[in-house]
Parts: sequence; structure tokens; C-alpha cells
Amino acid sequence: MDLIRQLASRLAEHCPEAYLVGGCVRDLLRGDPVKDLDVAVNADPFRVGKSLADALRGHVFWLDQDEGVVRVILPHHERLQVDVCRLRGTLARDLSERDLTINALALPVAGVSRAAGPAGDFDSAGITDLCGGREDLRRGVIRFVSPESPVRDPLRVLRALRFRWKLGFEFDPATRVLLETCVPRLASVSAERIRDEWFQLLMLPDPVPAVVECLHVGLAPWITGGAAGSMTGPAVRPGAEGINHLAAQLTCLLEWTAVAPALLAEEPSQGRKRRELLLWTAVLQGVAPDCDVAEACRGLALSSDERKIASKALGAGEMVRDLCRRWPVAGKDRLRLFQAAAPGEVEAILLGALALGRAPAPAEMLQEALSHRSGPPAPLLTGQQIMETLGLRPGPQVGRWMRALEEARADGDVLTPDGALQWLTEQARSR
Repeated sequence: MDLIRQLASRLAEHCPEAYLVGGCVRDLLRGDPVKDLDVAVNADPFRVGKSLADALRGHVFWLDQDEGVVRVILPHHERLQVDVCRLRGTLARDLSERDLTINALALPVAGVSRAAGPAGDFDSAGITDLCGGREDLRRGVIRFVSPESPVRDPLRVLRALRFRWKLGFEFDPATRVLLETCVPRLASVSAERIRDEWFQLLMLPDPVPAVVECLHVGLAPWITGGAAGSMTGPAVRPGAEGINHLAAQLTCLLEWTAVAPALLAEEPSQGRKRRELLLWTAVLQGVAPDCDVAEACRGLALSSDERKIASKALGAGEMVRDLCRRWPVAGKDRLRLFQAAAPGEVEAILLGALALGRAPAPAEMLQEALSHRSGPPAPLLTGQQIMETLGLRPGPQVGRWMRALEEARADGDVLTPDGALQWLTEQARSR
């Protein structure tokens, strides 16, 4: 809270008519950690942002120049991020055009700097609440600011669902009806915006109930990049039995992710982790098992790296299922899987075993896949040594021998360079 007061004091110096708005006010009122501040000003946002950055050794840049939004990064202050935008007309109009009542709150920066007490006495700080947001926070209710809110921006349908499960709130009955009515309007929203909001939902510690509700209200086409139905027709709802089965699978998958926390924390694209990509791929496998995975990835504007991981993971599904059915299997069979499914070999094993209802996935196979990802061992023999031993010229035959030697090593038939030379000579004689 001391840092918030310091920032508010600096803002008040440079722009007396400045307000903390939206989610940061909601989080302050709830006593939740505040990672980002949204500030609305009746002034040039870049000038205000630059003044703040200069005073606190930060950096400022345009986040969205068309919308007049500036971002200030403060690396020396708990890496707090501050977004500064111009008020949309009056404060009352600005708040009335926001998404949810719990986010339509404003706190004047002068009030923050005057707030007393270690946690801040916001009752005396002059919070503006024109839409009943504080009462909805108290009651645990998600409610659109107005019936026009999701019409003005249909992405607010998905956003409302995310906040419902992030906060553990319930929908106001009228909001629930309005939400379902506005689902088809998502056809007008860009894939990039849907992707970002959807992946934020998947970042929840337990996103399964939120995913289930998304499917029940008809969001399947949009969250699967068009793989689970048309994004221009009526809302598509998978059957209740299928949704319940998928929920059980996702719950199981979340438990299995503990085997590879470092890998699943990697970001194939900035801000989107492999954990969320794995969960999305599991949803895709559950509601659209026969879809074109690469096309679904393009429909959701995923990056080429994300497409490769998802496509390889689901493309190798039958190989994984075959190995699981026959487990234990030869080392060369496991090696062929890792090579075919890379860079999504771990995801392939998890999803393939999930489809069979196996819990957990074969631990040995998973650990071996993780080791393979860290870098396969150096070859026992070089291509030059193989050519000299077998009297070969450079060409594809050398590569085939190297692969055969690698598989023999995976089976445990060859362990040393000398053993590799002997194995190579014996194999050449027998062919």
C-alpha cells in the first residue's frame, strides 16, 4: 500500500484530475495484491506517463496510440506496471462505458495519498461508484454495467466468465441471460483478442469449472479457433455427457502437470505458457478430435511455435496410445515417438495417455521424454567413422546407419564407441 500511495502522490503532482480506475480499485477494496494500476487522466496521457517514469526511474511507451493508452514500467518498484489513458469524456461517462460494475470504480489519486491506516481507509478517499460495484463486490455478484456493455464489446462475454471464476462470484440473473444472448456477437471480435482473454482464463489455478461453463454457454467455436463449429452461426453447445467427461480429463491433466513444471512454464509466445497451451490442446482433443489442428491454431491466431507443439502433440496421439497399450516397449519405439512428436513429446504423452483413461501416464516414458528434450547424448560414432568403417561415401546411407545405431543404443544393445563399431560391422555383414 505504501508504494501505491507513493505513485498516487506523484500522479497528483503532475495531474490533479487523475483517477485509479477499474481492476486495481477492485483489488484494493478486496485487499488483493495489486500488480497493475490503471489511471485515467484529464490530460495528455503520454506527458503524465513520462513524468511518472522520470520521477521513479521507469520507462514509458505507447501501448495503444489510437486509443490513447500509455504504459509505464517501473522495474525498481516491484516491477509494477501503470497504464495511463485519457478519460472518455467525463468520469461518469468513462465509468458507464466499462464492462462490469465491479470494474466501474474510480479512486481520485489525491484521495489515495490522504488515505489513513496501514491498509488504506478508502471510505474517506472519495471512491466514485455510480453502478453499484461496491455492493456487488460485497455480495459476490458479476453484473454488466448496462445491457449495452457486451453489445459494445462482445469480448466482455468471455471476460465476465473469467472474472466469475477468478473471484468465485455468481452471475446476476439478468447478466447470465444477456451473456448467452451475446455469444454469437463474438464473430465480430478479432482472434487475437479472443486468444488473449481465453488464455488468461486458462491461467486460473483451476480453470476446469470456467472451461465447463464456457462450453455450456456455447463458446466452443471461438475457444477452439473454429474447430468445434461455425463462428458465424448459432451458439454451439457440446452434450452434457461430453462436457463432464472432458472436465474429468482436464482435472486429471492438471494433476499430471506436476511432472514437468519447468517445461510447462516455458513461453512459446510471450505471455502464453505451455501449461495453457496443453490445456487448450486437451479441450481441442475433447470437443473436436478430428479437426485440423494447424487450422484451429491459425483460427485462434496462435504462433508458429505454438502450432508446432500442438500439432505434433495431437498428431502423435495414436503412437502414444499404441505404446501405452503395449507398455513396456522397446527403447527404439520410445525414441521414434520422441523424434516424431518433438517439440511436443511431453504433451503428446500426457494427451495420449489421457485419451486412454490411463492415470498417470507411464512415468518412465515421461521422464525419458524430458531427458530427451534436454538434449540427446552425443553420437557414439561420427559420420566420418561410419564411412571409414563401412567404406561408404557421403550420402543418405550414412544417415540411415546413424539412426539405426541410435535406435540400437536406445534398446541397450550398444553402450560404448567400441561396441558401436562391433555392432556396425556385424550388421553390415548380415545385410
